[in-house]
Amino acid sequence: MATLTDISRDDVLAILDYCPVTGQFIWKERPVSDFVDGKRSAETVAKAWNGQCAGRVAGARDRHGYVNLRVKGRLYKAHRLAWLVETGEWPKGEIDHINGIRNDNRLCNLRNATKSENLQNQRKAQSDNKTGLLGVCFAKSTGKFVATICVNGKNRTIGRFNTNAEAHDAYITAKRIHHPFGTVASKGMS
Repeated sequence: MATLTDISRDDVLAILDYCPVTGQFIWKERPVSDFVDGKRSAETVAKAWNGQCAGRVAGARDRHGYVNLRVKGRLYKAHRLAWLVETGEWPKGEIDHINGIRNDNRLCNLRNATKSENLQNQRKAQSDNKTGLLGVCFAKSTGKFVATICVNGKNRTIGRFNTNAEAHDAYITAKRIHHPFGTVASKGMS
């Protein structure tokens, strides 16, 4: 990924339109002067590019679910470009997708966040968590389910429980108290 200051808002808006309601970027038609190709004429390349891309949704999802866009030969996260376009500034920290959907780049779903705040909005257990529940693991040594939460950068044990459901309920209760940036919807969240 490129560094934050490689391009400006004007650079992005010269080649893309952003719709804050849909969260999509759309390629604009580009002038011949944008294209240089040693094998073909710039006119031919511009005509081909404009015929295939202009007016179409820009970007592609990566393996993590984020939309990436190539601007001036460099790869950028669409949510960071959306922030730049709408606010005129690069985000100071991370950009959090409020609803947890990584390719939902509507402006109403984006907020500037610290790393800690962004992690508070985690909605799914890590892929290596065998319980499949956020904040819950199984301790073989005790035969209990352990609920833990990270508060101010430190992991804290909430308690040990006989069932994974009890542990998860305790985690959700603690999350509502200790993670004000999180958007926990219900106790059934995994």
